[in-house]
Amino acid sequence: MENKNSIKKYFKGKNIFLTGGSGFLGKALIEKLLRSCPELGTIYILLRPKKGKGLQERLENITSCPLFDLLKKSNPESIKKIVPVNGNTAELGLGLSSEDRQLLITKVHMFYHVAASVKFDDALKDAIFVNVRSAREAALLALEMKHLEFHMHVSTTYCNIDGKKEIEEILYPSHGNWKEAIEAAESCDPQTFDVLAQKYIGTFPNTYTFTKLLAEHCVNELLVGKVPTIICRPSVVVSTILEPFEGWIDNFNGPVGLLLAGGSGLLRTVYGGRKVDTDYIAVDNVVKLMITAGWHKVNYSNKDELSIYHASKYNQVANNQEQLVKLGKRLYWDVPFAKKIWFPGNTMTHCWYNYFINVLLFHMIPAVMVDLLLRAFGYKPFLFKIQRKIYIGNMAVSYFMLNEWWFINTKSFSLLEFIPENEMIDFNFKVMPVGDQAIYQYYAKSCDYARKHLLMEKGDISEETRVRTRRMYYLDRTMRYLFYALAVWTVLFKINILKVICGIICKYIGNL
Repeated sequence: MENKNSIKKYFKGKNIFLTGGSGFLGKALIEKLLRSCPELGTIYILLRPKKGKGLQERLENITSCPLFDLLKKSNPESIKKIVPVNGNTAELGLGLSSEDRQLLITKVHMFYHVAASVKFDDALKDAIFVNVRSAREAALLALEMKHLEFHMHVSTTYCNIDGKKEIEEILYPSHGNWKEAIEAAESCDPQTFDVLAQKYIGTFPNTYTFTKLLAEHCVNELLVGKVPTIICRPSVVVSTILEPFEGWIDNFNGPVGLLLAGGSGLLRTVYGGRKVDTDYIAVDNVVKLMITAGWHKVNYSNKDELSIYHASKYNQVANNQEQLVKLGKRLYWDVPFAKKIWFPGNTMTHCWYNYFINVLLFHMIPAVMVDLLLRAFGYKPFLFKIQRKIYIGNMAVSYFMLNEWWFINTKSFSLLEFIPENEMIDFNFKVMPVGDQAIYQYYAKSCDYARKHLLMEKGDISEETRVRTRRMYYLDRTMRYLFYALAVWTVLFKINILKVICGIICKYIGNL
Protein backbone atom coordinates (compact mmCIF):
# COMPACT_ATOMS: atom_id res chain seq x y z
CA MET A 1 0.00 0.00 0.00
CA GLU A 2 2.87 2.36 0.78
CA ASN A 3 4.40 1.73 -2.66
CA LYS A 4 0.99 2.20 -4.26
CA ASN A 5 0.60 5.65 -2.74
CA SER A 6 4.13 6.83 -3.57
CA ILE A 7 5.68 7.15 -7.00
CA LYS A 8 9.19 7.28 -5.61
CA LYS A 9 8.75 4.18 -3.46
CA TYR A 10 7.12 2.30 -6.32
CA PHE A 11 10.26 2.74 -8.43
CA LYS A 12 12.53 1.67 -5.55
CA GLY A 13 14.76 -1.20 -6.62
CA LYS A 14 13.07 -1.49 -10.04
CA ASN A 15 15.13 -2.03 -13.18
CA ILE A 16 14.22 -0.24 -16.41
CA PHE A 17 14.99 -0.95 -20.05
CA LEU A 18 14.95 2.07 -22.34
CA THR A 19 15.34 2.45 -26.08
CA GLY A 20 16.10 5.89 -27.49
CA GLY A 21 18.21 6.83 -24.49
CA SER A 22 20.54 8.97 -26.60
CA GLY A 23 17.68 11.08 -27.95
CA PHE A 24 16.12 14.28 -26.64
CA LEU A 25 13.22 12.64 -24.80
CA GLY A 26 15.23 9.61 -23.69
CA LYS A 27 17.95 11.69 -22.01
CA ALA A 28 15.36 13.77 -20.17
CA LEU A 29 13.60 10.61 -18.94
CA ILE A 30 16.85 9.07 -17.65
CA GLU A 31 17.83 12.23 -15.79
CA LYS A 32 14.39 12.65 -14.20
CA LEU A 33 14.17 9.02 -13.08
CA LEU A 34 17.59 9.11 -11.44
CA ARG A 35 17.04 12.49 -9.77
CA SER A 36 13.47 12.07 -8.52
CA CYS A 37 13.56 8.31 -7.85
CA PRO A 38 17.01 8.01 -6.20
CA GLU A 39 16.41 4.44 -4.98
CA LEU A 40 15.75 3.19 -8.49
CA GLY A 41 17.59 0.05 -9.57
CA THR A 42 19.41 -0.09 -12.92
CA ILE A 43 18.55 1.71 -16.15
CA TYR A 44 19.58 -0.41 -19.13
CA ILE A 45 19.73 1.70 -22.28
CA LEU A 46 20.01 0.35 -25.81
CA LEU A 47 23.00 1.88 -27.59
CA ARG A 48 25.06 1.06 -30.64
CA PRO A 49 28.62 2.02 -31.55
CA LYS A 50 28.48 5.14 -33.72
CA LYS A 51 31.07 7.18 -35.61
CA GLY A 52 33.92 5.20 -34.11
CA LYS A 53 32.67 5.64 -30.55
CA GLY A 54 32.08 2.62 -28.32
CA LEU A 55 29.18 2.17 -25.90
CA GLN A 56 30.96 3.60 -22.87
CA GLU A 57 32.17 6.63 -24.77
CA ARG A 58 28.67 7.29 -26.10
CA LEU A 59 27.26 6.94 -22.59
CA GLU A 60 29.78 9.49 -21.30
CA ASN A 61 28.73 11.87 -24.09
CA ILE A 62 25.11 11.52 -23.01
CA THR A 63 25.75 12.18 -19.32
CA SER A 64 28.27 14.96 -19.94
CA CYS A 65 25.65 17.41 -21.19
CA PRO A 66 24.45 20.17 -18.80
CA LEU A 67 21.14 18.33 -18.32
CA PHE A 68 22.88 16.03 -15.82
CA ASP A 69 24.80 18.72 -13.89
CA LEU A 70 22.24 19.02 -11.08
CA LEU A 71 22.08 15.23 -10.71
CA LYS A 72 25.87 14.99 -10.52
CA LYS A 73 25.91 17.54 -7.71
CA SER A 74 23.07 16.02 -5.68
CA ASN A 75 23.69 12.30 -6.30
CA PRO A 76 26.78 11.65 -8.44
CA GLU A 77 26.79 7.91 -7.75
CA SER A 78 23.44 7.52 -9.51
CA ILE A 79 25.12 7.93 -12.91
CA LYS A 80 26.62 4.47 -12.38
CA LYS A 81 23.10 3.02 -12.51
CA ILE A 82 23.02 3.61 -16.27
CA VAL A 83 24.20 0.47 -18.08
CA PRO A 84 24.55 0.51 -21.89
CA VAL A 85 23.41 -2.57 -23.83
CA ASN A 86 24.67 -3.11 -27.37
CA GLY A 87 21.82 -3.13 -29.87
CA ASN A 88 20.02 -1.38 -32.71
CA THR A 89 16.29 -0.80 -33.02
CA ALA A 90 16.49 -1.01 -36.82
CA GLU A 91 17.61 -4.66 -36.62
CA LEU A 92 15.71 -7.84 -35.90
CA GLY A 93 15.67 -8.72 -32.22
CA LEU A 94 16.75 -5.10 -31.58
CA GLY A 95 20.25 -6.28 -32.48
CA LEU A 96 20.70 -7.82 -29.02
CA SER A 97 23.10 -10.65 -28.32
CA SER A 98 21.63 -13.78 -26.69
CA GLU A 99 23.42 -12.92 -23.41
CA ASP A 100 22.09 -9.36 -23.29
CA ARG A 101 18.61 -10.50 -24.24
CA GLN A 102 18.59 -13.02 -21.42
CA LEU A 103 19.84 -10.36 -19.00
CA LEU A 104 16.94 -8.07 -19.90
CA ILE A 105 14.41 -10.92 -19.74
CA THR A 106 15.38 -11.78 -16.18
CA LYS A 107 16.14 -8.32 -14.75
CA VAL A 108 13.75 -5.73 -16.20
CA HIS A 109 10.57 -4.53 -14.48
CA MET A 110 9.64 -1.60 -16.77
CA PHE A 111 10.12 -1.13 -20.51
CA TYR A 112 10.07 2.31 -22.15
CA HIS A 113 10.24 2.06 -25.94
CA VAL A 114 11.11 5.64 -26.88
CA ALA A 115 13.31 5.12 -29.95
CA ALA A 116 11.93 6.25 -33.31
CA SER A 117 12.86 8.18 -36.39
CA VAL A 118 11.31 11.65 -36.22
CA LYS A 119 12.38 12.59 -39.74
CA PHE A 120 9.36 13.54 -41.82
CA ASP A 121 11.13 12.81 -45.12
CA ASP A 122 12.36 9.29 -44.35
CA ALA A 123 11.96 6.74 -47.12
CA LEU A 124 8.94 4.53 -46.37
CA LYS A 125 11.09 1.40 -46.11
CA ASP A 126 13.36 3.00 -43.50
CA ALA A 127 10.42 4.44 -41.56
CA ILE A 128 8.76 1.01 -41.36
CA PHE A 129 11.95 -0.62 -40.10
CA VAL A 130 12.66 2.00 -37.44
CA ASN A 131 9.11 2.81 -36.32
CA VAL A 132 7.01 -0.30 -36.96
CA ARG A 133 9.32 -3.29 -36.98
CA SER A 134 11.21 -1.98 -33.96
CA ALA A 135 7.88 -1.69 -32.11
CA ARG A 136 7.20 -5.32 -32.97
CA GLU A 137 10.64 -6.44 -31.81
CA ALA A 138 10.26 -4.46 -28.58
CA ALA A 139 6.83 -6.02 -27.97
CA LEU A 140 8.15 -9.53 -28.57
CA LEU A 141 10.94 -8.89 -26.07
CA ALA A 142 8.41 -7.53 -23.57
CA LEU A 143 6.40 -10.76 -23.82
CA GLU A 144 9.48 -12.73 -22.76
CA MET A 145 10.33 -10.55 -19.75
CA LYS A 146 9.62 -12.50 -16.57
CA HIS A 147 9.07 -9.58 -14.18
CA LEU A 148 7.70 -6.89 -16.49
CA GLU A 149 5.16 -4.65 -14.77
CA PHE A 150 4.35 -2.37 -17.72
CA HIS A 151 5.41 -1.60 -21.28
CA MET A 152 5.22 1.99 -22.54
CA HIS A 153 5.32 2.77 -26.24
CA VAL A 154 5.99 6.40 -27.17
CA SER A 155 3.99 7.48 -30.21
CA THR A 156 2.87 10.94 -31.37
CA THR A 157 -0.35 12.95 -31.28
CA TYR A 158 0.06 13.52 -35.02
CA CYS A 159 -0.42 9.88 -36.03
CA ASN A 160 -4.21 10.38 -36.25
CA ILE A 161 -4.52 13.73 -38.02
CA ASP A 162 -5.85 12.39 -41.35
CA GLY A 163 -9.19 14.09 -41.80
CA LYS A 164 -9.65 14.87 -38.10
CA LYS A 165 -9.26 18.11 -36.17
CA GLU A 166 -10.03 16.90 -32.65
CA ILE A 167 -7.98 13.89 -31.53
CA GLU A 168 -8.99 11.94 -28.44
CA GLU A 169 -6.99 9.59 -26.23
CA ILE A 170 -8.26 6.45 -27.95
CA LEU A 171 -6.95 3.96 -30.49
CA TYR A 172 -8.25 4.99 -33.90
CA PRO A 173 -8.75 2.52 -36.78
CA SER A 174 -5.64 1.71 -38.75
CA HIS A 175 -5.14 2.75 -42.37
CA GLY A 176 -3.02 -0.27 -43.15
CA ASN A 177 -1.85 -3.63 -41.86
CA TRP A 178 1.33 -3.45 -39.81
CA LYS A 179 2.24 -7.07 -40.59
CA GLU A 180 1.89 -6.56 -44.33
CA ALA A 181 3.85 -3.31 -44.12
CA ILE A 182 6.81 -5.07 -42.47
CA GLU A 183 6.68 -7.94 -44.96
CA ALA A 184 6.58 -5.51 -47.88
CA ALA A 185 9.50 -3.47 -46.52
CA GLU A 186 11.55 -6.63 -46.05
CA SER A 187 10.83 -8.04 -49.51
CA CYS A 188 10.51 -5.02 -51.86
CA ASP A 189 13.47 -3.13 -53.25
CA PRO A 190 13.78 0.50 -52.03
CA GLN A 191 13.14 2.04 -55.47
CA THR A 192 9.83 0.24 -55.92
CA PHE A 193 8.80 1.13 -52.40
CA ASP A 194 9.61 4.82 -52.96
CA VAL A 195 7.47 4.90 -56.09
CA LEU A 196 4.50 3.37 -54.25
CA ALA A 197 5.02 5.30 -51.00
CA GLN A 198 2.55 8.15 -51.56
CA LYS A 199 -0.15 5.78 -52.76
CA TYR A 200 0.48 3.52 -49.77
CA ILE A 201 0.32 6.19 -47.04
CA GLY A 202 -2.80 7.76 -48.57
CA THR A 203 -3.99 10.95 -46.83
CA PHE A 204 -1.15 11.01 -44.29
CA PRO A 205 1.25 13.94 -44.76
CA ASN A 206 4.41 11.84 -44.45
CA THR A 207 5.87 8.41 -43.67
CA TYR A 208 6.47 9.34 -40.03
CA THR A 209 2.83 9.86 -39.04
CA PHE A 210 1.71 6.83 -41.07
CA THR A 211 4.21 4.40 -39.57
CA LYS A 212 3.61 5.66 -36.01
CA LEU A 213 -0.07 4.76 -36.40
CA LEU A 214 0.85 1.28 -37.64
CA ALA A 215 3.18 0.90 -34.65
CA GLU A 216 0.33 1.67 -32.22
CA HIS A 217 -1.76 -1.14 -33.69
CA CYS A 218 1.22 -3.49 -33.59
CA VAL A 219 1.66 -2.83 -29.87
CA ASN A 220 -2.06 -3.14 -29.20
CA GLU A 221 -2.36 -6.45 -31.03
CA LEU A 222 0.72 -8.08 -29.54
CA LEU A 223 0.65 -6.90 -25.93
CA VAL A 224 -2.77 -5.79 -24.69
CA GLY A 225 -4.27 -8.42 -22.42
CA LYS A 226 -0.85 -10.01 -21.87
CA VAL A 227 1.27 -7.13 -20.52
CA PRO A 228 0.03 -3.86 -18.94
CA THR A 229 0.45 -1.53 -21.92
CA ILE A 230 0.57 2.25 -22.26
CA ILE A 231 0.85 4.47 -25.31
CA CYS A 232 2.12 8.00 -24.68
CA ARG A 233 1.52 10.49 -27.47
CA PRO A 234 3.57 13.70 -27.16
CA SER A 235 2.89 16.62 -29.48
CA VAL A 236 5.84 18.84 -30.49
CA VAL A 237 8.39 18.38 -27.69
CA VAL A 238 10.37 21.52 -26.85
CA SER A 239 12.79 22.87 -24.21
CA THR A 240 12.45 22.21 -20.49
CA ILE A 241 10.13 24.58 -18.67
CA LEU A 242 11.26 23.82 -15.13
CA GLU A 243 13.53 20.82 -14.52
CA PRO A 244 16.37 20.49 -14.05
CA PHE A 245 16.53 24.08 -15.32
CA GLU A 246 14.56 26.16 -17.78
CA GLY A 247 15.62 26.16 -21.41
CA TRP A 248 17.51 22.89 -21.95
CA ILE A 249 17.33 21.53 -25.49
CA ASP A 250 19.66 19.42 -27.62
CA ASN A 251 18.33 19.84 -31.17
CA PHE A 252 17.28 22.38 -33.78
CA ASN A 253 13.71 21.16 -34.09
CA GLY A 254 10.51 23.06 -33.30
CA PRO A 255 10.14 26.77 -32.53
CA VAL A 256 13.62 27.12 -31.02
CA GLY A 257 15.12 25.86 -34.27
CA LEU A 258 13.18 28.51 -36.20
CA LEU A 259 14.35 31.20 -33.77
CA LEU A 260 17.95 30.06 -34.11
CA ALA A 261 17.82 30.05 -37.91
CA GLY A 262 16.16 33.49 -37.87
CA GLY A 263 18.63 34.85 -35.32
CA SER A 264 21.53 33.72 -37.49
CA GLY A 265 20.14 35.66 -40.45
CA LEU A 266 19.66 32.46 -42.45
CA LEU A 267 15.87 32.22 -42.27
CA ARG A 268 14.11 35.23 -43.81
CA THR A 269 10.72 33.77 -44.71
CA VAL A 270 8.61 30.90 -43.37
CA TYR A 271 5.74 29.02 -44.99
CA GLY A 272 3.00 28.68 -42.38
CA GLY A 273 -0.25 30.03 -40.98
CA ARG A 274 0.19 33.10 -38.81
CA LYS A 275 -2.97 32.40 -36.79
CA VAL A 276 -2.30 28.67 -36.38
CA ASP A 277 -1.79 27.56 -32.77
CA THR A 278 0.78 24.78 -32.83
CA ASP A 279 0.81 22.38 -29.88
CA TYR A 280 4.15 22.59 -28.05
CA ILE A 281 4.89 20.64 -24.86
CA ALA A 282 7.97 20.98 -22.63
CA VAL A 283 10.10 17.85 -22.48
CA ASP A 284 10.16 17.76 -18.66
CA ASN A 285 6.36 17.71 -18.62
CA VAL A 286 6.39 14.75 -21.02
CA VAL A 287 8.73 12.64 -18.89
CA LYS A 288 6.76 13.39 -15.71
CA LEU A 289 3.64 12.14 -17.47
CA MET A 290 5.50 9.02 -18.63
CA ILE A 291 6.64 8.21 -15.11
CA THR A 292 3.25 8.92 -13.54
CA ALA A 293 1.37 6.93 -16.19
CA GLY A 294 3.52 3.84 -15.56
CA TRP A 295 2.99 4.04 -11.82
CA HIS A 296 -0.75 4.59 -12.24
CA LYS A 297 -1.09 1.68 -14.68
CA VAL A 298 0.28 -0.83 -12.22
CA ASN A 299 -1.47 0.48 -9.11
CA TYR A 300 -4.81 1.94 -10.21
CA SER A 301 -5.67 1.10 -13.82
CA ASN A 302 -7.10 -1.95 -15.57
CA LYS A 303 -4.00 -3.90 -16.63
CA ASP A 304 -5.84 -5.71 -19.43
CA GLU A 305 -6.87 -2.55 -21.24
CA LEU A 306 -4.76 -0.24 -23.37
CA SER A 307 -4.09 3.14 -21.73
CA ILE A 308 -3.44 6.09 -24.05
CA TYR A 309 -2.29 9.51 -22.85
CA HIS A 310 -1.68 12.74 -24.76
CA ALA A 311 1.24 14.88 -23.68
CA SER A 312 -0.16 18.10 -25.14
CA LYS A 313 -0.91 21.68 -24.13
CA TYR A 314 -4.58 21.53 -25.13
CA ASN A 315 -6.75 24.07 -23.29
CA GLN A 316 -3.81 25.44 -21.26
CA VAL A 317 -2.30 28.34 -23.16
CA ALA A 318 -2.79 29.77 -26.65
CA ASN A 319 0.28 30.88 -28.56
CA ASN A 320 -0.10 31.19 -32.32
CA GLN A 321 2.74 31.40 -34.81
CA GLU A 322 2.29 35.12 -35.40
CA GLN A 323 3.09 35.68 -31.72
CA LEU A 324 6.19 33.53 -32.17
CA VAL A 325 7.34 35.71 -35.09
CA LYS A 326 6.86 38.86 -33.01
CA LEU A 327 8.63 37.26 -30.07
CA GLY A 328 11.54 36.36 -32.34
CA LYS A 329 11.96 39.97 -33.45
CA ARG A 330 12.31 40.97 -29.81
CA LEU A 331 14.73 38.15 -29.03
CA TYR A 332 16.99 39.11 -31.94
CA TRP A 333 17.88 42.24 -29.94
CA ASP A 334 17.88 40.75 -26.44
CA VAL A 335 19.71 37.49 -27.29
CA PRO A 336 21.81 38.38 -30.36
CA PHE A 337 24.06 35.72 -31.85
CA ALA A 338 27.70 36.44 -32.61
CA LYS A 339 27.51 34.05 -35.56
CA LYS A 340 25.15 35.57 -38.09
CA ILE A 341 25.44 36.43 -41.74
CA TRP A 342 22.97 39.32 -41.73
CA PHE A 343 20.63 41.17 -39.43
CA PRO A 344 17.82 38.82 -38.30
CA GLY A 345 14.38 39.35 -39.67
CA ASN A 346 11.72 37.01 -40.93
CA THR A 347 8.17 36.94 -42.17
CA MET A 348 5.53 34.21 -42.30
CA THR A 349 3.06 33.67 -45.11
CA HIS A 350 0.42 31.08 -45.92
CA CYS A 351 0.59 31.90 -49.64
CA TRP A 352 2.95 29.47 -51.36
CA TYR A 353 3.64 31.82 -54.30
CA ASN A 354 4.60 34.63 -51.94
CA TYR A 355 6.78 32.24 -49.98
CA PHE A 356 8.52 30.92 -53.10
CA ILE A 357 9.27 34.43 -54.41
CA ASN A 358 10.69 35.40 -51.01
CA VAL A 359 12.81 32.25 -50.94
CA LEU A 360 14.29 33.14 -54.32
CA LEU A 361 14.89 36.79 -53.43
CA PHE A 362 16.10 36.49 -49.84
CA HIS A 363 17.44 32.93 -49.54
CA MET A 364 18.65 31.45 -52.81
CA ILE A 365 19.93 34.42 -54.82
CA PRO A 366 21.94 35.92 -51.90
CA ALA A 367 23.26 32.41 -51.10
CA VAL A 368 24.49 31.95 -54.67
CA MET A 369 26.16 35.38 -54.65
CA VAL A 370 27.90 34.73 -51.33
CA ASP A 371 29.06 31.28 -52.45
CA LEU A 372 30.47 32.76 -55.67
CA LEU A 373 32.43 35.30 -53.64
CA LEU A 374 33.71 32.57 -51.32
CA ARG A 375 34.79 30.46 -54.27
CA ALA A 376 36.51 33.47 -55.88
CA PHE A 377 38.58 34.03 -52.72
CA GLY A 378 39.48 30.36 -52.39
CA TYR A 379 37.02 29.38 -49.65
CA LYS A 380 34.60 26.48 -49.68
CA PRO A 381 31.04 27.57 -50.54
CA PHE A 382 28.38 26.49 -48.04
CA LEU A 383 25.45 28.90 -47.91
CA PHE A 384 23.38 27.57 -50.82
CA LYS A 385 23.60 24.07 -49.38
CA ILE A 386 22.31 25.35 -46.02
CA GLN A 387 19.49 27.29 -47.66
CA ARG A 388 18.49 24.23 -49.63
CA LYS A 389 18.22 22.25 -46.36
CA ILE A 390 16.17 25.04 -44.79
CA TYR A 391 13.78 25.04 -47.76
CA ILE A 392 13.39 21.25 -47.66
CA GLY A 393 12.87 21.37 -43.90
CA ASN A 394 10.23 24.10 -44.15
CA MET A 395 8.35 22.19 -46.84
CA ALA A 396 8.49 19.03 -44.71
CA VAL A 397 6.84 20.73 -41.71
CA SER A 398 4.60 23.12 -43.68
CA TYR A 399 1.57 20.80 -43.38
CA PHE A 400 1.80 21.09 -39.61
CA MET A 401 2.39 24.85 -39.72
CA LEU A 402 -0.63 25.46 -41.95
CA ASN A 403 -3.12 23.33 -40.05
CA GLU A 404 -4.38 23.20 -36.48
CA TRP A 405 -5.54 20.28 -34.34
CA TRP A 406 -6.84 19.85 -30.80
CA PHE A 407 -5.25 17.01 -28.86
CA ILE A 408 -7.58 16.23 -25.97
CA ASN A 409 -5.65 15.42 -22.77
CA THR A 410 -8.46 14.73 -20.28
CA LYS A 411 -7.14 11.29 -19.35
CA SER A 412 -3.62 12.62 -18.91
CA PHE A 413 -4.66 15.38 -16.54
CA SER A 414 -6.86 12.98 -14.59
CA LEU A 415 -3.61 11.33 -13.43
CA LEU A 416 -2.80 14.45 -11.43
CA GLU A 417 -5.57 13.51 -8.98
CA PHE A 418 -3.64 10.37 -8.00
CA ILE A 419 -0.23 11.97 -7.38
CA PRO A 420 0.45 12.21 -3.63
CA GLU A 421 0.42 15.80 -2.41
CA ASN A 422 3.97 15.57 -1.06
CA GLU A 423 5.20 14.38 -4.51
CA MET A 424 3.29 16.89 -6.60
CA ILE A 425 6.31 19.21 -6.71
CA ASP A 426 8.31 16.40 -8.39
CA PHE A 427 5.73 14.97 -10.78
CA ASN A 428 3.23 17.73 -11.62
CA PHE A 429 3.29 17.85 -15.42
CA LYS A 430 0.76 20.67 -15.77
CA VAL A 431 3.38 23.41 -15.87
CA MET A 432 3.18 25.96 -18.69
CA PRO A 433 4.41 29.54 -19.20
CA VAL A 434 1.32 31.71 -18.81
CA GLY A 435 1.30 35.32 -19.98
CA ASP A 436 3.36 37.15 -22.59
CA GLN A 437 6.29 37.85 -20.26
CA ALA A 438 6.53 34.24 -19.04
CA ILE A 439 6.41 32.92 -22.63
CA TYR A 440 9.06 35.43 -23.68
CA GLN A 441 11.28 34.48 -20.74
CA TYR A 442 10.94 30.80 -21.61
CA TYR A 443 12.04 31.25 -25.21
CA ALA A 444 14.76 33.72 -24.21
CA LYS A 445 16.35 31.14 -21.91
CA SER A 446 15.91 28.41 -24.53
CA CYS A 447 17.63 30.52 -27.19
CA ASP A 448 20.43 31.55 -24.84
CA TYR A 449 21.08 27.91 -23.92
CA ALA A 450 21.03 26.93 -27.60
CA ARG A 451 23.38 29.83 -28.40
CA LYS A 452 25.92 28.52 -25.91
CA HIS A 453 25.61 24.76 -26.44
CA LEU A 454 24.30 24.26 -29.98
CA LEU A 455 25.89 27.22 -31.74
CA MET A 456 28.91 26.94 -29.42
CA GLU A 457 29.01 30.63 -28.47
CA LYS A 458 30.36 30.21 -24.96
CA GLY A 459 30.01 32.87 -22.30
CA ASP A 460 27.70 35.83 -21.98
CA ILE A 461 26.69 38.03 -24.88
CA SER A 462 29.48 40.52 -25.46
CA GLU A 463 29.08 44.23 -26.08
CA GLU A 464 30.88 43.73 -29.38
CA THR A 465 28.09 41.37 -30.50
CA ARG A 466 25.44 43.94 -29.59
CA VAL A 467 27.32 46.72 -31.42
CA ARG A 468 27.71 44.54 -34.51
CA THR A 469 24.00 43.73 -34.37
CA ARG A 470 23.13 47.44 -34.38
CA ARG A 471 25.49 48.04 -37.31
CA MET A 472 23.90 45.17 -39.22
CA TYR A 473 20.48 46.65 -38.51
CA TYR A 474 21.41 50.05 -39.98
CA LEU A 475 23.08 48.36 -42.96
CA ASP A 476 19.98 46.23 -43.49
CA ARG A 477 17.70 49.30 -43.36
CA THR A 478 19.95 51.20 -45.76
CA MET A 479 20.01 48.33 -48.25
CA ARG A 480 16.23 47.99 -48.06
CA TYR A 481 15.65 51.70 -48.71
CA LEU A 482 18.08 51.64 -51.62
CA PHE A 483 16.33 48.59 -53.05
CA TYR A 484 12.88 50.19 -52.78
CA ALA A 485 14.18 53.46 -54.22
CA LEU A 486 15.72 51.59 -57.15
CA ALA A 487 12.48 49.69 -57.71
CA VAL A 488 10.42 52.89 -57.71
CA TRP A 489 12.89 54.64 -60.00
CA THR A 490 12.85 51.68 -62.39
CA VAL A 491 9.06 51.68 -62.53
CA LEU A 492 8.89 55.42 -63.11
CA PHE A 493 11.57 55.20 -65.77
CA LYS A 494 9.64 52.48 -67.60
CA ILE A 495 6.46 54.53 -67.34
CA ASN A 496 8.19 57.50 -69.00
CA ILE A 497 9.43 55.28 -71.78
CA LEU A 498 5.93 53.96 -72.28
CA LYS A 499 4.57 57.52 -72.44
CA VAL A 500 7.06 58.41 -75.14
CA ILE A 501 6.24 55.26 -77.11
CA CYS A 502 2.47 55.85 -76.76
CA GLY A 503 2.91 59.47 -77.83
CA ILE A 504 4.79 58.49 -80.98
CA ILE A 505 2.17 55.86 -81.81
CA CYS A 506 -0.70 58.32 -81.29
CA LYS A 507 1.04 60.96 -83.41
CA TYR A 508 1.66 58.40 -86.12
CA ILE A 509 -1.99 57.31 -86.09
CA GLY A 510 -3.11 60.94 -86.19
CA ASN A 511 -1.07 61.60 -89.30
CA LEU A 512 -2.67 58.72 -91.20
